[in-house]
Amino acid sequence: MGKTYLAWVAGEDIPDQGQIDLPLRQGRKGRVRVAGNRQEIRYDASAGLFALRHGSVHPGRPVYDSCTRYNVIGRHDGSSLLLLNPVTGRRHQIRVHLAWIGFPILGDPLFCPATTAARTYLHSWSVAVDCPWLAGATRRTFVASPDNEFLRAADEKVLELALDVAEGLGLIAAGGGTAARSSTAYGYVL
Repeated sequence: MGKTYLAWVAGEDIPDQGQIDLPLRQGRKGRVRVAGNRQEIRYDASAGLFALRHGSVHPGRPVYDSCTRYNVIGRHDGSSLLLLNPVTGRRHQIRVHLAWIGFPILGDPLFCPATTAARTYLHSWSVAVDCPWLAGATRRTFVASPDNEFLRAADEKVLELALDVAEGLGLIAAGGGTAARSSTAYGYVL
């Protein structure tokens, strides 16, 4: 299974692409957090990797590996539009990862409370599922276009670029047709 998300995050200086490899654990009041101190997070530009410094994971509580890959597909008015692929599927993984590296999702009430956004700008864009019982192509991708509120944050060029990047990464089928390029098409299959 493969999942792809879109998110508007605060800040334009996030590296163009990378991987966030930060283990998670349960914190106070049941909230999910990174299993180390924020000050111990390092960015390795040569590998495009955000990770905790070796040996800095907090001992004593269960720790869960978690990894998120991302590509910046647009920058606009102090924020960046990201294409995100969680490699693991931990609760609140994307929200926690982005907040802890300094790029919280706009509108996130827990990690970006100073924002004036009316909603959380995280959108589950597509899911690819293996269907071995089907003849021919056994992988199906289901796509849900973002709603108008999400789209208002971007201009048309940024959204076209998002689709081009997703096609180039093989996340959606190339030339998905006019329905795949329409901001009003919901729930189509590629």
